[in-house]
Amino acid sequence: MARTWFWTLGPLILAGGALAGETGEAKTPTVEELAADVSMLKKLNPWSKVVSAVKAKADLRLRHESQWLDRNTDDYERHRERIRLRAGFDLSLPHHFTLGLRLATGNTTDPISTNQSFGEALANKSINLDQGYVAWNPLSDGVDLTLYGGRFRNFFFHHQTMFDGDTNFDGLGQELSIEACEGFTFFANAAESPIKELSSDEQDPWLFAFQGGVQARSGVVGGRAAAGMWLFNGLEGAMPSQIYSTSFRPSSRYNSLNAAGEYERNYDVFHVLGEVAVAAIEVVPIAVIGEYYRNTETSHQDQGYMFGGRVGKSKKAGDIYGGYEYRWIEADATYDVFPDSDFHEGGTNTKGHVFKIGGFFADSLSGQVTLFLTKKEDNGTPRSKAGENRLQLDLIFTI
Repeated sequence: MARTWFWTLGPLILAGGALAGETGEAKTPTVEELAADVSMLKKLNPWSKVVSAVKAKADLRLRHESQWLDRNTDDYERHRERIRLRAGFDLSLPHHFTLGLRLATGNTTDPISTNQSFGEALANKSINLDQGYVAWNPLSDGVDLTLYGGRFRNFFFHHQTMFDGDTNFDGLGQELSIEACEGFTFFANAAESPIKELSSDEQDPWLFAFQGGVQARSGVVGGRAAAGMWLFNGLEGAMPSQIYSTSFRPSSRYNSLNAAGEYERNYDVFHVLGEVAVAAIEVVPIAVIGEYYRNTETSHQDQGYMFGGRVGKSKKAGDIYGGYEYRWIEADATYDVFPDSDFHEGGTNTKGHVFKIGGFFADSLSGQVTLFLTKKEDNGTPRSKAGENRLQLDLIFTI
């Protein structure tokens, strides 16, 4: 915005100064004259429209992380300092189109983390295309429809037990909301995302996702609930090394594999999720959330759930908040690549607790402390470690 006013008002101020030099006194323009001159200068300066159509966004997170791991045969600790940088913009285009771009730290082989660690011989950090998409939003007046193409955010109502917060989708997406009446809105989401293009196989793995739900608010109470299906197709008979890089994960230690090291099945996951928030106490609003999902392709080790709560606000300077969650994820409850990378290092076959407390020191500066206490859910399922406790101290700058 500041740059827009510089380009539009700058020449006007210079012109006023020149006029004062000629006449010996400055003439104060009227509001109407200023508005007319600004409008004319905007027309003469094509960059003013571009600048006003751009919405920039960025955040930087500095993290200290400590891990205490039980590897079945020995215990050890790990301590490291990490960074996450994300920066991008949304550009509004004619005919209800938006072009979005976001770059982020991370690497090209890890779909669920944009963290980079310090202490690697002062090596430079990688920057990758985190999001790049075009969105079309043609409807309004109570019906909001957005169509996505490219690489875009996960806009589904979801929790990190199935998809880490850094996970984005490739392909196509559709987001719809319909305001039925004041305080009552229906929504529906869908996505068609290729997981991997296999040059040696005609049946590529894809994710097809569908979700429907409702959001409501009455007085100081609000909530939303949704149900849907996540269809991970084309996995049965494929080897994990065909789907993702072995530098991200050496092999599947979570989902069931056959004797040849191939996935035994696809993952068609039925998913329900709900939350309720109460703002009766303005200083300390309270929210509770619950989630359940089941892989319909098997009847063994096929379920996952989560429940938790949150107290406080996290929007502006002076706000503080805290939260708790309990998670239980059986080995074949969902596809093991995308769950929260911080909870037992990602994957399935895990259970445990998550504690959070944080606050805002300024509108653009916040801090958070997170503690994960996790264990292997089924000791009979192979996994590299029996348990892990993890502490994270975050400092976050946001634009």
